[in-house]
Amino acid sequence: MKQLTIDDVIGSFNYNAISTSEKFLNPSYEVHFYDKEERQKMDCFDAKTETEAWNATIEEHGKGIQKIRITHSNRTRAEFLALD
Repeated sequence: MKQLTIDDVIGSFNYNAISTSEKFLNPSYEVHFYDKEERQKMDCFDAKTETEAWNATIEEHGKGIQKIRITHSNRTRAEFLALD
């Protein structure tokens, strides 16, 4: 009889972690806004400040948008785009 390993019991696990310094040195923000047709949308941007995140939203989605809120995100933009 073979002794089981933890991988045998729960399956393999991705052990890659984001270091604390990476998390705080490369912040990202979720920007919630209404587009030109007044539909609510959300996008995520890697930016150092909320103002930079809002400016990036305007550059990407155009000037006719209205801000709802901007919050700090636990995901990077790459992780957010990978969800689609």
